[in-house]
Amino acid sequence: DVLGLEVAAHPVRLERALGGSGNLLIIDGEAGVGKTRLAYELLRRAGERGATVISATCQQLEQQLPFASLADSLGRYLYGLPDESVRCLPQSSLTQLAQIVPSLQDRGAGILPPSADAAGVADENRQRLIDGIVSLFAAMATLRPLVLLLDDLQWSDPDTLAVLSRLAQRLGDLPILLLLSYRNDDLSENDALGTLLHAFNRSHAHSLLHLTRFTAEQVTEFVALHWQEEAASAPRLGSLLFSATQGNALFVAEALRDLEERHATDPSH
Repeated sequence: DVLGLEVAAHPVRLERALGGSGNLLIIDGEAGVGKTRLAYELLRRAGERGATVISATCQQLEQQLPFASLADSLGRYLYGLPDESVRCLPQSSLTQLAQIVPSLQDRGAGILPPSADAAGVADENRQRLIDGIVSLFAAMATLRPLVLLLDDLQWSDPDTLAVLSRLAQRLGDLPILLLLSYRNDDLSENDALGTLLHAFNRSHAHSLLHLTRFTAEQVTEFVALHWQEEAASAPRLGSLLFSATQGNALFVAEALRDLEERHATDPSH
């Protein structure tokens, strides 16, 4: 299907990461074009291959909160690990992480945030926290290949972007696939993200997957795949849906779902 073709466009990136050579894949496109759906399909396939999978979504209301999306995703992941698995991770990294994930303090006496004296000045402490998070991801990847997704990066905070910048510099030696997804029509609202993407472009260390709207033919294919009992009407219905949605994947899927529900209730329609 259409999604399968997009995923298949970058199988080497996933295979290299699982094999020990890290990769950075950036997915961009307008809202509703299918970025998140594609990214989660890659996560699903990586999980089936035995990789550690962590996903974080940046929130517009949290854009001024340092490390907000990373704190949430790492907190949820570590909460689900048994104590013995947590003890396999570097204590120094967990100590730093406890500053933004307070629940870690319940996992062992040794996991406490740095004292006020040890924290030092704000900028120095920020750098230690960035290093601690990057070191934690690196340690996790040595145990199992890691696939990390940061979605809706247009709403990311500068500290999260600093972590991604530092982590990207270490990918060549680690089994990590770093997936970054953002809305390109909102890029102008996040100068720090623009700076990071410019740095990636200079280094040529990433692969860019630019998603566009479905063509009329792809909408028809989508209809035929998801409404097989009405395959004969797929060309006409596909044309109508394309005209109504202009090929936006989210609008196509929602319109088709609405039609399926109406058809189930009243087959005469």
